[in-house]
Parts: sequence; C-alpha cells; structure tokens
Amino acid sequence: QTSIPQTTQRATTGATTSGAGQHDAHQQHVLAFAEIRRATNNFDAACRIGDGGSCVVYKGALTLALPTPATAAPTPQQYECAVKVLSSEADEWVSSQFAAEVDVLTRVQHPNLVSFYAYSTGGPQKCLVLERMDISLDQRLVTKVNPPLGWQQRAQIALAVCRALKCLHSMDPPMIHRDIK
Repeated sequence: QTSIPQTTQRATTGATTSGAGQHDAHQQHVLAFAEIRRATNNFDAACRIGDGGSCVVYKGALTLALPTPATAAPTPQQYECAVKVLSSEADEWVSSQFAAEVDVLTRVQHPNLVSFYAYSTGGPQKCLVLERMDISLDQRLVTKVNPPLGWQQRAQIALAVCRALKCLHSMDPPMIHRDIK
C-alpha cells in the first residue's frame, strides 16, 4: 500500500509545503478496491471511456456519503464517476505522481474543477475516483449531433477555465496544472 506523502513538492521552484492534517484529509477519501471493482462492473470493457500512457479510465457509479456545506451529516447518494486506474506496470515516478495527485485533489475544490471523490491503493492497482463529465469540451466542439457552441458560450467556457486556474494559482504554494482538458 502506497503512503501518501505529508510533503508536497512545488512544481516550479522545488519549494515544499507541509500540510498539517493532510493525512486525515486523505483518510476520509479512502475507498476499498472491491467497491471500485463493483462500480465499474469488474472493469468491464464496456465501461472503459479513455486511456493514457499510464492509466485507463472507466465510468462507474458509486454510493458515497460526501460532506456538503448544506448538511451537517453527509447522506449516501449515487454518484456517476470516472475511475482512473493506474497501470500495474507503472514505474516508481508514476506512482509518486499518483500520490502527489491525491495530495492536491484533497486540497482543491472549485466549481469549475472536477470533484475528487476517493482513491484506493489497497488492490492490485491504484485508483482515483473523480466526478464524471458526460461529454468533453473537444467532443462538444466537433459534434455533429448537437448544434455547435456559439461564441458567447465559448467565451463563458474560457472565463470559467480562467477562474479555475486563478484558484489553483492562488493556492499556497501555487499549483501549476499542466494538463488542462
């Protein structure tokens, strides 16, 4: 089982920050691998929605009790999710990036960023569970089914992206994303 580091390295200068209470924040997001397997129908190929150099992404549905500002006690709800499964052949550097991603995702919340639900390191593969977007922006821009996005909608999307980046850059230390989609 991978330990999530208590120290995060800043990508631009190498400065570090130590987060008090980060371990507790991480623990509230831990999910059993069996739950993730169940949510993706045992990683069924029909649930596969994407892949990258070191991971495969599946769609799934999980019942989670997530804290919300509106309620004192979280109540279980069904969430559509994207499950990012790290390749079991991932090298040590990719594994350390996974730990850094968990660290960042537990600290960042913004309406224009996908929500982080949970992670698992207790099975044969490490997994991140994130909010699932039904359609990506690039798919929406080239689709023939829906009407094309107008320039006003495109400007609103660009402004929303800028607000999310401002949130990341305003963190202490600033977060540099490097993979905007």
